[in-house]
Amino acid sequence: MKINFTLLSLFLGFTGGIFAQQGNIQNGDFENWSSTNLYDYPTQWLNSNSSEWRGVAGLEKSTSASDGTYSVLLKSDTTMQGDTIFGYVTQGTVGAMGPDGGIAYTDTFDEVTFDYMSDMDPGDTLYLYIIRFNGGAMTEFLSIPAAYGNVSTWTANSINVPSTAQDELFIGFVLGDPMNENYATPGAMAHVDNVSLKNGGSAVTNVPDPSFESWSTQSFEGPDNWFTINDILAGANAENCTKSTDAHTGTYAVELTTDTLPMFGGDTIPGYLSMGPINMMGNGDPFLPIPYDANPTNFSGAYKYTPSNGDQGVIYLQFFNNSTLVGQHAEFLNATTGYQTFNATLTLSMTPDSVLLVIGSGENPGSVLLVDNLAFSGGNVSVFENDVEIEMYPNPASDYFVINIEEEYAYEIYSIEGRRVGSRNGLYGWESVDVSELAAGKYIVKIATAGELINRVLIVE
Repeated sequence: MKINFTLLSLFLGFTGGIFAQQGNIQNGDFENWSSTNLYDYPTQWLNSNSSEWRGVAGLEKSTSASDGTYSVLLKSDTTMQGDTIFGYVTQGTVGAMGPDGGIAYTDTFDEVTFDYMSDMDPGDTLYLYIIRFNGGAMTEFLSIPAAYGNVSTWTANSINVPSTAQDELFIGFVLGDPMNENYATPGAMAHVDNVSLKNGGSAVTNVPDPSFESWSTQSFEGPDNWFTINDILAGANAENCTKSTDAHTGTYAVELTTDTLPMFGGDTIPGYLSMGPINMMGNGDPFLPIPYDANPTNFSGAYKYTPSNGDQGVIYLQFFNNSTLVGQHAEFLNATTGYQTFNATLTLSMTPDSVLLVIGSGENPGSVLLVDNLAFSGGNVSVFENDVEIEMYPNPASDYFVINIEEEYAYEIYSIEGRRVGSRNGLYGWESVDVSELAAGKYIVKIATAGELINRVLIVE
């Protein structure tokens, strides 16, 4: 699959989001950036989140533990490409053809004990992998069923294994048996905790962090009030929308890069930036518009472009009224040695109710696009915007998040598909918002004050 740049030939209807009442582009100078937590991962274990991230977490940090504070929760789920992902944690390394090395380990052991809980359909299984290496060569490969079924309380398990000698040990837990193409059903899950190696019933040298107490967090950064695909790419350290100090004015610009990524089977992935949500999980066009009700007559900005192999970038703009196209503009971007400014005339046939603005870095790997100072002007677009101080945390949230604004306000929450899932008005100051019933995923929080409409991205875990 190649994410084709011609997807920018869009005809989209209204889907939830928001825009400043004055008609200006929020953070069009790209001075404001925020970091969002993407996933947690066990620091001392090779794991599916940090090794094979494809937009869906294969494991989670769980506070349900049989030993210590945390356990690891392994899950099976479906990626945006429709593939099944499976959670795993291992001590050792995995290459393109599977496990290819272990941790240095010379003790003899004949038993592996651990605690588990599980929620799996018939036919789904948690496997224990043990692979021994000597002198760099694999000398033993064991794939052993370790847990299955629905076990709702912590249960101890013991698995006997041959006491074969090794100088490197690969050991881990995998939801399903991918080596034999036996994948667990999406939705299957299993907790693992308190791993121990024994010989003749006595404990020997254990693996690092056997009770999964050490965790780290992978995050990604993005420009406020804009949407990117960094949340999909950050797990592979492949963000293609980044903050650059090579700015036209001010401190920062946005930098978009086209690259070829092994995590997507070698597909070419342009750098995308959108004023509305990007929904790569859907079957239709991935770029969604946001509400807008001004009548600008000009669209301006600055860019610097280093294309690869004659590539061309684009800034694509469309206005809609009741899903009917009422105005559009495409700014095609060619190679520049420095920043190039543009100021395009806009003609709208009527007042819009939504707008789509998408920026792309081109189709050829290696193309790099810098963009700065995007703005609407003319017509009834105001030059000034109110600066409303908004506190909103925690984000990601699991049970609730808090909003605090020192003036009267209202909020609405939209799913990524544009369905309103919550709202309240007549608020002032602190407000706690219950999201415990919402499905995990990305949402848009629309906040309205007397002088401004502001959108925030909310991640629900």
